[in-house]
Amino acid sequence: MGKGLQFANTFVLLFTFLSYLTPLLGAWMADTRIGRHKTIAIGDLICGIAHVILVIGAIPSVFPPCILPAKSKSLTLAGLFKPNLAPMVLDRYQDQHQFAKVLKSGQKVIVDRETTVQRIMLIFYGLINVGAFFGLATTFNFSFRFSFS
Repeated sequence: MGKGLQFANTFVLLFTFLSYLTPLLGAWMADTRIGRHKTIAIGDLICGIAHVILVIGAIPSVFPPCILPAKSKSLTLAGLFKPNLAPMVLDRYQDQHQFAKVLKSGQKVIVDRETTVQRIMLIFYGLINVGAFFGLATTFNFSFRFSFS
């Protein structure tokens, strides 16, 4: 973009700050205004538009200077859906109490709700971290190859 290192650092820090601030807006909207499902749908739509803007904005001959504020606003508003995903995952688990279950091997076990919820969230956040790792790894390798060629 030719704006210099200080501008790039400022832009990254602003984006990081807003990405932690906008989930508060998303949680408030879901709890008080429009509901969790609509908030997630709106957040996903904004995030999809933001990614299209990023792809188009990455083409050097297409990048107009006026698209920079649109990129930052649309990406930070993608935080609308972040605080609503974990409760939605937990809502899918219906059992409220412990119960006994017989496995195929004939062994009788007790299924504890709290342990099951902890396991669900461990898997959920583990998969989020795997996705974040691959996102960083593929983006870094892609930009590294082209920036030093």
